[in-house]
Amino acid sequence: MAVITSTSLTASERADLTKILAKMYPHDPFEDNLTSETSMLIVHSGRDKWAQSRKYQHTISSRPDIRLVSYETVLNTYNSWLRGDEVGLRPEKLKVMPVFDNVSVSISRLDAELSSKIRHMVESNGGSVVESISTVSDVLVTTVPEGLRYSKAREWGIPVVSPDWVYDSVERGGMLSVTEYFLTGENSKGRRNDACDWEKVRAWKQAEQDKLQTEKAKRSLDTHEKERDLKVRKVDRTNKVWKSIMGNIKVSNLRRGLEDNWSQEQEEEESLSQASVLDASQVNTESMLFEGVSFALGSGYTDSQKSILKKVITSHRGKIQDNADYTVVSSMLDSIPAAAEDNVITELALERSIYYKTLDFDSMWSRPFVPSPENEAALFEGVPNRVVSITGFKGVELSHLEKHLAKLRSCQMSSVFSKSTGLLIFNDELPKSELLTNQKLVLAAKWRTKCISIGEFWDAFK
Repeated sequence: MAVITSTSLTASERADLTKILAKMYPHDPFEDNLTSETSMLIVHSGRDKWAQSRKYQHTISSRPDIRLVSYETVLNTYNSWLRGDEVGLRPEKLKVMPVFDNVSVSISRLDAELSSKIRHMVESNGGSVVESISTVSDVLVTTVPEGLRYSKAREWGIPVVSPDWVYDSVERGGMLSVTEYFLTGENSKGRRNDACDWEKVRAWKQAEQDKLQTEKAKRSLDTHEKERDLKVRKVDRTNKVWKSIMGNIKVSNLRRGLEDNWSQEQEEEESLSQASVLDASQVNTESMLFEGVSFALGSGYTDSQKSILKKVITSHRGKIQDNADYTVVSSMLDSIPAAAEDNVITELALERSIYYKTLDFDSMWSRPFVPSPENEAALFEGVPNRVVSITGFKGVELSHLEKHLAKLRSCQMSSVFSKSTGLLIFNDELPKSELLTNQKLVLAAKWRTKCISIGEFWDAFK
């Protein structure tokens, strides 16, 4: 979740921004103040003296973890979103604001090599460079405190800084305050150590690099090999009985490159028990996953199914008792018991927790899914037909979502995405690069097919 704030916007612009963000990112809060939780600062770089705002100065000097995004980028993204070109884009994937966005840099008395270097660094980072000065210049870069341009800059109140300001700003990833780089004499250097917390910047860059390497490693995993290993894994007796609760369902083949292909010839299906995503050893070993958590078995299960649930829960150190922390009811129920409270979950919650090896009882995936006709009508409002396709889901999410969609009375699930598809549900947790190259989303934008994220799907049935 991103926590967003803004700076250098007028009241009307800020009001428009909050409406736009609420539409595109309904689960990411916008706050007036910059706090320790803030992860994004939206800056109106077209506004005069935007870099002097207190929020920007604090961010650039002390908070390398805050993503700087221009107001113009948000507006452009919103227009693309309205056209269906930016479906599923997360706020943290918005393009970072260029270092010298809309900044006009004048240069004076720099040798040819230095002049060329400064020009390249500024222009490749969103700014413009001129070898003259005017009242619209934002800053003068020079090594010599003399000459006509220097005099005019002083007269017009334009900051005069050393070239170090350009170098350090690019290194920081954002335009630093000019105060620490005022030219005080010929070839004077800036007060680099006072410009920002470089130790934080280095630590943040290393963390980002580590994260990118981890994500790259994850993407490089061969999902086909993982799925094949999963299917040939030895299944013991307990796991076979657990299958009797789940039943057999159809899920898409997870081979790399085929999952989201829209072509009927290329898209394959196979019969795979939802329970097969569980490692048999997780059921049999003395796992401590549910230690300290108690469960009551609710409605919708046969006696034999309850017996299996007890084995699954107790094998992970959970307790079975009447006055329990959670009540487990069947995911196949068409209605929630009248006396049900907020602690009601389904067996799918247990499966998700075992699959991810962490408790997951609070998400919508784990709660009873009981769609009403009114919910369905709202979901399909404006949709010419109720043929639904999904994209971007794998493993336990894929099988559970297909099971939920099967409960929609007027919905027809289709594994093949075509012009006759009325609704496409996508996984908005995927990286932007994957969403932008997702074949179904690309065709949905072309065909003007309605697309919603999984978060919006859950919202429709709250």
